[in-house]
Amino acid sequence: MNTKASLYCLDANVLIQAWQKYYNPKFCAGYWNVLTELGKKDTIFLPELVYEEITRTEDELSMWLKGSKIPIRKITEPVTTCLQRIYSTDPIHKNLG
Repeated sequence: MNTKASLYCLDANVLIQAWQKYYNPKFCAGYWNVLTELGKKDTIFLPELVYEEITRTEDELSMWLKGSKIPIRKITEPVTTCLQRIYSTDPIHKNLG
């Protein structure tokens, strides 16, 4: 039995497109509440560059993210190596280069 909790890295589009198109808080506040709770539980995180991309403007999404308590992390060499391994085994990503 694996007792180690999973940790998920969110891409910018999980937030940007959701805010702009699918799950705007005006009609789907639950989506954003779940993200906030997952951040508090350290189940999700944002790469530092994603955080910077979103917060470089002062819009509503930027303000929400700054108050969300979702952890911000640097992407380390082991993470980069792992992602390269994942992408190299995915036939869709093999053909993008």
